[in-house]
Amino acid sequence: LLKHDGFPYTDHGRQLQLLIDLKDANSSAEFDSAVALLTQYPAIMESGKIKVTFTGNIPEDSVMIAAPSFIHFDGVPGHTYSKAAEKRIYMYSDNFRNYSAWDGTSQLARADFEKLTAVVKMAHSKGKKVRFWNAPDNPKAWKVMMKLNVDYINTDHIDDLAAFLKVQP
Repeated sequence: LLKHDGFPYTDHGRQLQLLIDLKDANSSAEFDSAVALLTQYPAIMESGKIKVTFTGNIPEDSVMIAAPSFIHFDGVPGHTYSKAAEKRIYMYSDNFRNYSAWDGTSQLARADFEKLTAVVKMAHSKGKKVRFWNAPDNPKAWKVMMKLNVDYINTDHIDDLAAFLKVQP
């Protein structure tokens, strides 16, 4: 932020998505610690170009509602949230394996494509972003994610995905 006049990138129109993955089954203490740490960095809270989103073991609706306004959450498709908590959800994420056993090498089954499409459409109809974790992680799978209109592609191959995206129309 210091290098780019308060923005995460030289292109001031771009936004940085910071996902904080809560691993603890009792995520409240872990969440409180992360929030305390984040509040020590006012530039993050005030940027407007950094979207801080908690994912993983999300706290209960009441914790989500009471969280500082710069914090957002990652919801699970099909889970029912209170209206106030739903407003704090920035995106929906789910395990790809809940929809398909596809390995990313063959053709994705039409029925699986339709199940995944339904999730994406549901999320987008609510104004939310969507991602699938535990999905195949290769160029063929990335093309499928793009065809599905998934907003975030999970990868362990950041440089390869970056090179792949640079040559996409």
